[in-house]
Amino acid sequence: MSNVVSISGGSYNPGDPIPDFIKPQSIEDMTDEQMDLLLDAIRTRRLQAHYRFNETKKLKNAAANNRMSMRYDKVMQAYAKELDKFDKYVEKMEKVTNDLRLMRLQMGESMI
Repeated sequence: MSNVVSISGGSYNPGDPIPDFIKPQSIEDMTDEQMDLLLDAIRTRRLQAHYRFNETKKLKNAAANNRMSMRYDKVMQAYAKELDKFDKYVEKMEKVTNDLRLMRLQMGESMI
């Protein structure tokens, strides 16, 4: 008996081309709309991480007398530190994306 679930709608052959949504793409080749979608996806993940962090803090407040609170505090401190790094990364990504857009506009104007 196999635990493999068959997928209906066709099969993949090694010689078939890779679908576009799977291929990596350079930011240089992205349209403004694609860059916006990329930044939106990054922002969404950031918001989800902040949400999980805040929800976990609420749980800690409810279980303040638990023996695991010291261990919990250490994990939450590490989580907060990583969340700060992530926020800084998002800011850098947005700045680089905006710089790239500005350069595209300047190059387009200089080519006319």
